[in-house]
Amino acid sequence: MNGLKRLVLSRWLYVKGEDEPLAALEGLDPARKRLAVLFLMEASLIQNAPGEEPVIGLVGADLSGVDLTHSAPGDAQPYASVPVADLSSADLTYADLTYADLTYTDLSGANLGVVMHGTSLVGADLRGADLSGAVIHDANLSGANLSGAKGKTAEQLDGQAGSLEGAIMPDGRKYGDWLKGKGGGKGAEEPGSK
Repeated sequence: MNGLKRLVLSRWLYVKGEDEPLAALEGLDPARKRLAVLFLMEASLIQNAPGEEPVIGLVGADLSGVDLTHSAPGDAQPYASVPVADLSSADLTYADLTYADLTYTDLSGANLGVVMHGTSLVGADLRGADLSGAVIHDANLSGANLSGAKGKTAEQLDGQAGSLEGAIMPDGRKYGDWLKGKGGGKGAEEPGSK
């Protein structure tokens, strides 16, 4: 770990009065957890660099209820050219993302062996993500890019997710095209495609 990252991390832990980064997240309300995670993302402490482990792993982190969406400034179109939360290649094994809002979050290549009950992943980038062990119950994956995602079949995703409308499935096909190819699913047509 480079000196600046070590200094930033040690200062954050000192302020929080904790020895471990994840312990510093426990007990925080979702708004404060959001600020902590955004800080750790901006400092590039939770993403894997090529060939390196992240400075802070989020294995087992309780991120339930955290909103990592970014607001568009002023009158800008929502999510138009707005920076996205970057959790690419993060290890979120055993993390709790229950009701977290990860709309448009970059989770490409991330390890998502997590609880995603009611999680919003609208438009999220999940390319190459590892979904092995993920508990996906009623998560909104509308418009998410799941191409190359591992650990869940398209059938499992269809049965577990609350919505896959407009999503790109692990095989690269749009959800509606995948439904047509298999002859059904939760609905014979993709919602909104009539």
